[in-house]
Parts: sequence; structure tokens; C-alpha cells
Amino acid sequence: YHNASAWLLFKYRLKQAGFKRIHAYSYCSFFTDYDKLLDKLNQRVEQLRKMYGESKVLLLGHSLGGLQVRGYMARPESQGKVAGAVTLAAPMQGSRLAGLAMGGLGRSLMFRNSLVQSLEVADAPAQAPCLALYSLLDDYVQPHEGLRFAETPEGWTEQLVPPASHIYMLYGAAPARAAIGFFKKCLAEDGQDG
Repeated sequence: YHNASAWLLFKYRLKQAGFKRIHAYSYCSFFTDYDKLLDKLNQRVEQLRKMYGESKVLLLGHSLGGLQVRGYMARPESQGKVAGAVTLAAPMQGSRLAGLAMGGLGRSLMFRNSLVQSLEVADAPAQAPCLALYSLLDDYVQPHEGLRFAETPEGWTEQLVPPASHIYMLYGAAPARAAIGFFKKCLAEDGQDG
């Protein structure tokens, strides 16, 4: 339940690491559903690719944003558009605490519920390298196995980072270093710069 301003420190770290074209966007998770948010992400990717001459993008998502990245990477329309993707504290199998969420979309993230199961059915081999970062200190995703895939899709890697709370995954140095290192590797493999 935050907006693009939550990325200010992460954006600063990306700039310090040499990344030049950094965009964050806000979305409302009330009065919508997961598929509508995926469509919005697809539209945003298309806008950025047009803005920068059809180059591939890097995707970074936290929590529900990470689930959007997961869903987008499984869609056929992501092919050839993404150089790499990272998720931070994404509830890959949901969370029992989602029952306390405000709004239907938040509550749909319950542990092992129908949304999670539909994501698992839709999982396809990612057409670009993908990294799911998680911490066992996460205080929003319970049980902690909810932070990991039930079965890791092809093209994805899971990586445990030093202890960080769910929100601190946006602000901690260790998750940022892991994401930046991964993105640099993705761009090098794809023949792009930041």
C-alpha cells in the first residue's frame, strides 16, 4: 500500500551504480484485480520501450509488484522485451496475513489460494534471467515458505539475502547490491548498458 516514492533510495542506488533510465510508477491496488494490474504493467513496458527505441527493460518489483513481475514474465507478450527481472519479498505462494489486508486484491494473496495456484499454472519458462530475493526475517509473508516458489519456474533463481523485514527489502543495502549485480550481469549478457 505504497507508491512510487517508496523507490527513492533504490533509484538513488541504481543511479550511483551507473543506471541512467530509471522509472517507477504507482498503481492503486484497491478496486482492481491482478490481471488489470498486469495489463497496466504491460502498457508501461510498451511506453518505456517506445520512449527508448524499443530497447529491452529491466523489471524490479516489491511484494505485490514482484508478483506482477512474475506474472508478466510468464506472459507471451514479455518475450524479447525484458533483459532481466528481480523481485523483492514477493509472496510467491501468498501469505496467511493477507486475510488482514484492506481490499479484495490484498486478501486474494492468501497462502496457497486460487490466485497463487493460477500463477503456478501460468508459469512458463522466463525468456530472460529472473531473480527472486527474499529474507527469512520478512514480517508480512507468513509462513516464510510463501516467499519461495512451490516449484521454481525455468529461468528463475531464488536468493536468500541477509535478514531484512518486508519493507526494509526496499531500503537495505544487501538487497540493492544483489539486484544491481544481477541487473549488470543481465545487461552484459544482452549487450546493453544501463
